[in-house]
Amino acid sequence: MISVTACSPSGPGAVTVAPSPARDGRDGADGPFGASRVTVLTQARVYERVTIEVTFPSDATGNLRRDRAPFPTVVFAAGGLVTSARYRWIADHIATRGFVVVAPDYTLDLAIASPDNTNAALLAVRRAAQTAGHTLEGAIRSDGKVAAMGHSLGSVIATWQWADYNYDGVVLIAGLPADGSRLERRAGSRVLSITGSQDGSALLPDVTRGFLSFSRPRMLAVVEGMNHYDWTDGATAANLARDMPSTRPQSATRRDGMRVIDTYLDAVLRGDAAATAALDNGAFEGVTVTR
Repeated sequence: MISVTACSPSGPGAVTVAPSPARDGRDGADGPFGASRVTVLTQARVYERVTIEVTFPSDATGNLRRDRAPFPTVVFAAGGLVTSARYRWIADHIATRGFVVVAPDYTLDLAIASPDNTNAALLAVRRAAQTAGHTLEGAIRSDGKVAAMGHSLGSVIATWQWADYNYDGVVLIAGLPADGSRLERRAGSRVLSITGSQDGSALLPDVTRGFLSFSRPRMLAVVEGMNHYDWTDGATAANLARDMPSTRPQSATRRDGMRVIDTYLDAVLRGDAAATAALDNGAFEGVTVTR
């Protein structure tokens, strides 16, 4: 059972990236919007509070760019024992390109322990977007396009959301679906799985096996030289002990990875013809693609 009761922050969010019309959002770079963040609270499983970080396209003062809203939505599921805050760089980047990013917390920092937090978060933000005076008023539509995205163990949750709630797209970052996921329900829906060649936690044979369980159209993108925790900020010594060393600068691998993710989101959530053609072509710098 899920109960949705969003709190109602008003006024601007906290600016995390200043807007810049000089940025075009191409080639894995940030887009022209500012990115700002606000916290929304909701309730799940009757008695548990869920904290949701929402990052949205903004102006320089932290106000939603309502002149360009509503925006498509990306719901992000963090990896196991990793907080959503460690993926803020991804949320900021995606928001500057004109998407609202919804990132809930999870019980014990394990998305698998409270998987329904993800959909509860989406419902709460949709409700907030319909609330007069809310910071997010008008940010997204209740029937707007939405993709699920998750890193590592969060990929399991993202796949469940996509399969069970008919999200428009799914991005698995260094992860794979759980056995028994009802993937056949979404046959024909475009899927992106992306990982690094140096990933020592989600091993490439396992990621590939999971990828092959999806029907076409699908893409497996392997970023040369990227490891598992290059996708997160604040990697700890314990994290790195379970990983392989990166062989390229993090700034380069992140940009190569986001170039693919950006193209996918533009194609699936915006219906952009050029992005769709680029996915079909599958030629991305620093990335090896498998269908």
